This record gives sequence, structure tokens and C-alpha cells, in this order.
Amino acid sequence: MNAGWIKVYRALLEHPIWQLSPGQRCVWFTILARANHKPGEWFDGRERVEIPAGSFVTSQPHLAEAAGVSRIVVRHALSNLEVLGSIRAKMRAKRWTLIEVVNWPLYQGADDEVSQEESPRRAKGEPRASHNLRMKEGKKSTPANGLPPGFVVWWTEYPKKVGKIQAIKEWENLSPEETLRTLMLEALRKQKHTVKAMLENDLQHILDPERWLKYRRWEDELTAAPNSVQQYPRL
Repeated sequence: MNAGWIKVYRALLEHPIWQLSPGQRCVWFTILARANHKPGEWFDGRERVEIPAGSFVTSQPHLAEAAGVSRIVVRHALSNLEVLGSIRAKMRAKRWTLIEVVNWPLYQGADDEVSQEESPRRAKGEPRASHNLRMKEGKKSTPANGLPPGFVVWWTEYPKKVGKIQAIKEWENLSPEETLRTLMLEALRKQKHTVKAMLENDLQHILDPERWLKYRRWEDELTAAPNSVQQYPRL
């Protein structure tokens, strides 16, 4: 277990990471807590591996156990966090993965900042530097890679992962506010529940993500589930 502490800014509430599922956010905080605070080495039984500061060696099963979530949640979390530019994950021979936190120094305290012993007392007031220090990838709610707000959460929910670039363009054209994004997610989840049997057996009936957005399919009215697959509302 690493000693020391990490800094998390209030700007996180405005970052796309906060739009991930609770399980995926838990994976993110577990990664921050497990990362080495200084460089080190590790021997995997075959070779010596350098572990930079802000990195650690793990596997999806071990990370799932540490975060208290399923391996599927871990897999989605790692994928989304890489898309957001928050981590880099390098798998080695399917046996272990080196996870590196991007911009690791932002999460480390300087010598002149509050000490770990002081933090419980200072937590009641305003922490030092909370006004002018923000997560680099979280400025103005826009991630470093330019993905529009809310897209990652919607993309994670959508059952067909094709045409991501086109879907991003459609999302940007819509530029949905938070209320509309919530409505879109709720509609998508209801549609997935309604056509669950169809989705499990025949993916050709699922619209490409771009078309779902372009045709505003979240506005579809769902009816009682019919017997014929052809009568199901298409996603």
C-alpha cells in the first residue's frame, strides 16, 4: 500500500469523468490511490520493469477486486479513461497491465501545501490553492482530447460501437444541454430494456450511433413488446 496522499480538486465535478457510472468513477479513484508516489521497479518473473511515478502494475481481475466492481466495469472504465486522456494503460503479454496516470504531478502536494496531518482540520475550510489550481484536462468542462460533454457516458451506454467519429460530429451538432443529455440516456436505457432479447441475438437491428442521434430516436414512443422482432422499435 502506498503511503502519502493525493489532491483532488473540486473541478472534478465539472470534468467528464464525473459523468461516468459510479462504478467507473470508483475505478478511477482506486487508480489514483494505487499509483506509486515515486519511481520504482518490479520483477514479473521474467524481466525487471521500471514503474514511473504515478504508475502501478495490476491486472483487470485485481483492479476489479480492489475497486469492488466487476471486470466488465473495469474494462469500460480503462477504455473511457484512456479516451478522456486521464490514463495510459499498457498490457504486457495478457498477464499484467501497467497503468499510468496522466499529469500525475497535478495530484501531488508541494512542500509548502497543507500536510496530511493538517488536512482533516483544513477540510472544514477552504484548502490552499483550490481557487487557482485545476485539473489540466478539466478546464471549462472540456477534456484535453476535445470530446463534447456527455458523449462518453452516452457512448458507453450505446450497444453498438461503430462510427465513433461520425457519432461525435452528430453529438456536436446537437450540442445537448444537461437536461437533454439526461433525457437521451433515460430513453436509450428504456429502449435497450424493451428490445433486450433482440439485441442479444441480432445486432443488425441496432441503428448505428450516428443515425440514432441524427434521427432523434430518443423521442420514439415505446409500446408493449410485440412477438415479432421486426416490430420492435429499432435502436
